[in-house]
Amino acid sequence: GNSYNLTQNTMDKQFKIVNSGSIYTVNGKPAFLGDEDYLENSTKTASSTSTMFIVHKGESDSTNASLAGFPVGSSQHIGLYYWGVANYQFGFNVWNADSWGYDNSTADFDSQSIWTALFKEGNVTTNGVKLFRNGTQKTLSQVTGSSSVNRIITNGLYLGRGGATLGNQESDGYYQEMIIWDADYSSTNRTTIENNIDTYYSIYGLLLDDLNSAAAAFSLRKLKSSYS
Repeated sequence: GNSYNLTQNTMDKQFKIVNSGSIYTVNGKPAFLGDEDYLENSTKTASSTSTMFIVHKGESDSTNASLAGFPVGSSQHIGLYYWGVANYQFGFNVWNADSWGYDNSTADFDSQSIWTALFKEGNVTTNGVKLFRNGTQKTLSQVTGSSSVNRIITNGLYLGRGGATLGNQESDGYYQEMIIWDADYSSTNRTTIENNIDTYYSIYGLLLDDLNSAAAAFSLRKLKSSYS
């Protein structure tokens, strides 16, 4: 409705939506499959702060992969990134140092997940970016580089686009949904949005396994996976 459409005119870079006449699905819901494919938009108005909610299931097979991000200049952008070649980390990458993520993320990346990312301008290692998986915040640390460049987000939006050189480190796995607010929803509204998404995709449910901060509970349904 706002004309921020993501497009791809090159056929061999288009995502797949059908396999042998059947729509791709994950957990019974439609998905499209990316394998070094990407979509982009050049007109979305830049915002210094954005909160992105994305439903994704990777097939890492020892590759580096990009989920989504925003341009920060003509040849770089800040994006959600999986380092699958050696480090097996996941987090924010700016393709010129300033990479910030968490270790041993392969199992998370290869599982259907709701990733919630708070993007902010500036130096990604110090500007307060946040990353959540299925409602749980991840502790981030330096992955590569140590630059303190102040990066300004410019107009545009990428889904699955990798580094400055197109042709590698693009999408990997199944994409089902992406919603972006040009505001910080990492504290207010985040849980409500994540629960709404999870109600449809049934990724992590509403068991006490996932909502382990509850002080008390009463229900006529099973509340924990270990209960008989």
